[in-house]
Parts: sequence; C-alpha cells; structure tokens
Amino acid sequence: MKIRISDRATGLLAAAAVIFISLPALVFVAPAWAAPEVRIGVVDMQRVLASSKEGVKAQKSYETEVKKAQEEVDKKKSEYETLKKSFDKQRDSLNDSARTQKEEELISMEKEVTRSFQDAKEQLRRKNMTIVSDLVKTIRKVVEKIGENDGYTLVLEKSAQGVLFAAESTDITEKVIEQYNSKGGK
Repeated sequence: MKIRISDRATGLLAAAAVIFISLPALVFVAPAWAAPEVRIGVVDMQRVLASSKEGVKAQKSYETEVKKAQEEVDKKKSEYETLKKSFDKQRDSLNDSARTQKEEELISMEKEVTRSFQDAKEQLRRKNMTIVSDLVKTIRKVVEKIGENDGYTLVLEKSAQGVLFAAESTDITEKVIEQYNSKGGK
C-alpha cells in the first residue's frame, strides 16, 4: 500500500516548513518592531526637597517654627522649675494647707508644661506634613512635565522600596531641581 500525498497537503507541508524555519528569526526580530521604546527615569525626591530653593526655604521656615515652639516650652519649663525650687525651699516652713495648695499648683503647672510640649510637637508634625505635601505636589507637576516633554514612559521615585537598582543615566533628579528652581516652585 502506497500513501499518496495530495498537492494541497504538499503545499501545506512546505508552508509549515518555511514558517518553522523562519520562526527563530522572528523571535529575535519581533521585539524591535512589536514593542514601543520604553524610557524610564528615576527621581530622588528627598534630594529635590533638600536641595531645591523652595525646599531650602521651607526647611528654614520650619526650623524657625521649631525654635519658636522650643522657646515657648522652655519658658514654661523654666517657670515651673523656678516655682518648684521656691516650693522646695519653703516646704518646711509652710503649714499643711499652704503646702498642699503649692503642691497642687506644681502638679497643675507640670501638666501644663507637658501638654504644651505635646501640643507643640503635634502642631509641628502637622505643619511639617503640610509643607512637605505642598512641595511634593508641585515637584510632581515638574516631574510630569519633564516626563511628557522628554518622552519618558515611566518615572519612579528613586528611594521607593520597589526600586532596587537604577543606573545613574536614568536619574533625572538634577533636571527636576533645575526646572523646579527656575520656575520658582510653580
């Protein structure tokens, strides 16, 4: 018994052989024509915040606020310590009623000093968050503009946990600082 292959089957086999032989070549060529160019940049946001004009200005302003708050807390603490020293010197000469009253005043004042410290700490924390948040919003706009104008597909934050390595050539931090400074933070 002889098996006869039809002309159509022979053509299909020939086409399959051509595809099979040229398939490895397509695998190496395909990425060049199938995928668009991907351009990735990274930005060190901490460096932008610390090095830009607006960031430095905000840091100085914040340090002034911290110093002012510290002075207010120190003043109240000093008043408390002065009152406590005075009480310690007079303790033995005071009657029970006067001693109890002075002790209550000291306890109340100590609570006030602690509360003032906690309030100042919380106020400064919120102030810092607001300052950083406002700066980051503006910096993001600069990064977006650079990304669009320079054809970046993706721009990542360099210090983000997901970025384990970034070649120095992908770092656009200096460009972000320059544009941020030239636009006055706008």
